[in-house]
Amino acid sequence: MRGGGSRAVWLILVLLALANVVLALIPVAIVLPLRAQTPAMLSAAYLARTWAAVLAVGSLACGLGLTLFGLHTRRARVAAGLLMVPLIAALVLARTSYVEWMFAPARDAIFVPIATFGEIRDDDMVIGVVVGSDSRAYPVRYLAYHHMLNDQLGGRPILPNY
Repeated sequence: MRGGGSRAVWLILVLLALANVVLALIPVAIVLPLRAQTPAMLSAAYLARTWAAVLAVGSLACGLGLTLFGLHTRRARVAAGLLMVPLIAALVLARTSYVEWMFAPARDAIFVPIATFGEIRDDDMVIGVVVGSDSRAYPVRYLAYHHMLNDQLGGRPILPNY
């Protein structure tokens, strides 16, 4: 393709954009609510999330180099620049904690003895945790909104979730 750049440059740019978007979306698809998750799936999500940012940075550098040195017209460079948008979006997605968008973590929880907690009803379900001689009950209706709560019990970190 004289003037606009070679087909190989365009093919590489499109494949880089697709690979980055797919790699950035793998963890999102795996952690969607209401889906059973296996240890292998969670490992794949973690691995994809770990490498997505590295691939995105490398792809951006490669894409910019190909755009500047492999394409010869301004029109082709502008079109190739548009292919950088998914690469930038993939980089942002790879470095964003989107799980917190879906499950807002509970912040600044206050723990009180059950006798002083006036908001629990007799029919409330709780998740009980015992570590050594320490115990704590987490009302399910509170965990149902946040889904998880970082806590410590018996000197050990725990993450009750629902």
